[in-house]
Amino acid sequence: MPRLDETIDRLAGTHWFTVLDAKSAYWTVEHLDETMGLLGKAGFRLNQKKCKFAVRTFMFLGHLITPSGVLPDPDKVKAILQMTAPQIVKQVCQFLGATGFFRKHVKDYAAVAAPLSSLLKKQATFHWGPIQQAAFEVLKLKLASEPILKQPDFDRPFEVHWCLLNPKR
Repeated sequence: MPRLDETIDRLAGTHWFTVLDAKSAYWTVEHLDETMGLLGKAGFRLNQKKCKFAVRTFMFLGHLITPSGVLPDPDKVKAILQMTAPQIVKQVCQFLGATGFFRKHVKDYAAVAAPLSSLLKKQATFHWGPIQQAAFEVLKLKLASEPILKQPDFDRPFEVHWCLLNPKR
């Protein structure tokens, strides 16, 4: 089964979607007639309640897929926004887990989250101060600003930036 980012990458430039959900697979479909015929020959049964045909947007593994790009699931963002400041390390883990799932939507996520991540170190003493509160609020604010991740337009010039974390590999 393809990874989430690989599946989303294949949707670039698509304006209409058809989603099929079978017991053991989940597909977005480009050639519906051919796909339906192949599924029937292979003996697959589709769950009609989970299939969507010719829709403009759909939810996919915590993301809202639109013709404009990819957004975090609004319900999940709402839940994150309702979280209160952590009182214990376990709550910091929960918050970072929830926000980390959408890290690609937050520019410089690791740097913004660093004051919170430092609380998870083995020898760290839990202290929630203004720096941690600011990081907590900024992460929530950045997720609430609904950045749309778009696929590159290969007909126009663009730059690719990356970070090599371990140059010895």
